[in-house]
Amino acid sequence: MNETRIERVTLAFVAVGYLLFSGAVTLSIVYLFMVLSSLVMVRPAFAQSNAAGVRLEAGIEKEEVDGDLKSAMEIYQKIAADPSAPREVRSKALLRLAGCYEKLGRQARQVYEQIVRDFADQPAAGQARSRLATLKQQEHPAPPPTMTQRKIEWSAVGNMGAPDTDGQRAVYQDTAGNLFFGDLAGHTRRMIFKAKLDDAPWWDPSRDLSIVWLLLKGKPDRPGTLAVMNVDGTGYRELLRDDGQGTLFGEEDSLSWGSPVNWSWDNRYLVGVSNHEKGGSLWIVSVADGKRREVAKLETGSFQHAAFSPDGTFVAYETGTPILEAGKRDVFVLSTQGGEQHLVYKSDSQSLPNTFTLLDWTADGRYLAIADAPSGKRGLYLLPVKNGEAAGKPVLVRYGDFERGCTTLAGSLVYHSTKPGGQNNVYLTSLDAESHPGGWWRMDLRSGGSWVPFPSFSPDAKHIAYVAKDPEQAGGEVLVLRDLSNGEERVLYRSNGTSLFCQFGAQHPKLFCTEQGEERKTDLFAVAVESREVERLASLSGTVFMFGPSHDDLALYLVKRASPQSLLRWELASHEESVLAQTDLTAAIVLPSPDERWLIRHSYRSLDIRPMSGGDWKPLVSTNTNPQNTSMPRATGFTPDGKWLLYYDTDTAGKKSLFRVLLAGGHPERLGDFPGSGDYGFMRLSRDGRQLMAEIWNPYQYDLWVLENFVPPAKQ
Repeated sequence: MNETRIERVTLAFVAVGYLLFSGAVTLSIVYLFMVLSSLVMVRPAFAQSNAAGVRLEAGIEKEEVDGDLKSAMEIYQKIAADPSAPREVRSKALLRLAGCYEKLGRQARQVYEQIVRDFADQPAAGQARSRLATLKQQEHPAPPPTMTQRKIEWSAVGNMGAPDTDGQRAVYQDTAGNLFFGDLAGHTRRMIFKAKLDDAPWWDPSRDLSIVWLLLKGKPDRPGTLAVMNVDGTGYRELLRDDGQGTLFGEEDSLSWGSPVNWSWDNRYLVGVSNHEKGGSLWIVSVADGKRREVAKLETGSFQHAAFSPDGTFVAYETGTPILEAGKRDVFVLSTQGGEQHLVYKSDSQSLPNTFTLLDWTADGRYLAIADAPSGKRGLYLLPVKNGEAAGKPVLVRYGDFERGCTTLAGSLVYHSTKPGGQNNVYLTSLDAESHPGGWWRMDLRSGGSWVPFPSFSPDAKHIAYVAKDPEQAGGEVLVLRDLSNGEERVLYRSNGTSLFCQFGAQHPKLFCTEQGEERKTDLFAVAVESREVERLASLSGTVFMFGPSHDDLALYLVKRASPQSLLRWELASHEESVLAQTDLTAAIVLPSPDERWLIRHSYRSLDIRPMSGGDWKPLVSTNTNPQNTSMPRATGFTPDGKWLLYYDTDTAGKKSLFRVLLAGGHPERLGDFPGSGDYGFMRLSRDGRQLMAEIWNPYQYDLWVLENFVPPAKQ
């Protein structure tokens, strides 16, 4: 009874007492006095009910809002054991208690039986009977359904990935960068987010497709921003902004492959990764208030991917070399409250670049879905996990190309696999004396290697060499020589490492190659075309790519991927190296001209030039002619006379085009159309300037599949 109520009853006592003393009281007033006395003498039943109900609500808040199952269970047990609490409240507390037991993977049968036995007259008993019937059916389950998969025809709707769909509906992006929500058949759609010019977001929806996170990359007038909004287009809220040091989102490359942020299953939290020059961090942010906390840190290496367990108590994450590089991967599990991390899986194979080893948790929380090739052939595996630790060996589900995947609320796995033939197409054309292209035709090459084929002309332009997957060795790569006159091919070299890259010598019939080896080393070697003899040159630390040999084949131009990124000249005789230029990792590679007088640098919306001997960079080409153009110009072709630079860009009408510009400066000249529907990758000009190869990378050449009934039933 609160203070106000006590005051009112006390005043009533005083009033009645005065009337009795004065003799002016009637029998009805005496009766009123007896009733009021009972209010003070006897505790009302509804007050007891209210107190127990308040305790029950407190327990539910602990369970559902705070996620504190232990405290909630203690509250439920005390209510159930309190004989003064109403039977309805006690039965509800027992029902909640049984639910907590099941969330923890513990037996709840006895609690349900107690509800049916002791509270048969309460509504909770009906729910308990239903749950007992389900448990009984699970003890004698029907034969497990057959595993099935179906293809998602997504390309006609818009751009999407594995986390963007449940197999029926999807959040997808159109070519202008706008986000939509609708069915996969394309019958209905609703705009979620209208992108501004040059500001298309990175995104992922929650598993129930009710809310999306948006990652807006930093611009001069705005730092990188993490925001959320509902799929009906309402509720836009910014959660975090980058501090200008890259501590939130990391290097731009980390945003270019896969999802840097993932949802919890209840939509209350996001887990994200940030990678930098020195290691990286794993963090969790609250969707309610934007509060962010770091839960793991790396001094070396990088985080690749992270995913919440279905109950939100654990985070599984993958570490390894940067996603653009092939290498070994490790998978850990960590409590969301922090503490000791547990290594649950160590990949013994060299994972392919642009792929994940960790895909997701299964919907029942019993397994981690792993994509790896421990036997040399890539496939999907289920790793048993219990209490944050590995609980057995991974079990093969099926072989296949699983590059990344996401589990739906219904328990299916939506996964991404590259289309047959890869994401890279190589085109060839002949150039006239003024470098105008004729008709482009696509070369029917073997499926590309771990990343791209990197085609290269022989000195006499009669052959090309490129990298492809090895049909005889799972996960391996081969160096292939192709005769352009008749299309005949032969294998020159088989790689035991990853990320093979080879370029023809300028003067001699041999190829210089780099290959990623063990312990993040790069092997340099040469392969003779006629004899196939391999000459080992050196082993360099770190990740190194090769631009090509010098004009006299006495040195190699190498790109060392670090921060800053460096263009090196490496002498074949002395093994001495000299740094020619440095750029940050978000800029494209700096390229030397064939006569080795100039360096060309790709920067945002421009091509810059400077003498190789040193000096300041000066703009050579700007792409301000088309404000809709959000890509940077790309250049790797120089005419044999050393006067012109060939480059790819879009023209004022937005058409993919081949241009040239004088190295001495001047107005760019459009030469003709550029092939393909994807993004420009590499361009190679033959040394006589008569043939041009273009490699077009299409990031959307992949298939989405829904794999159902792939998890074995739980043992009872």
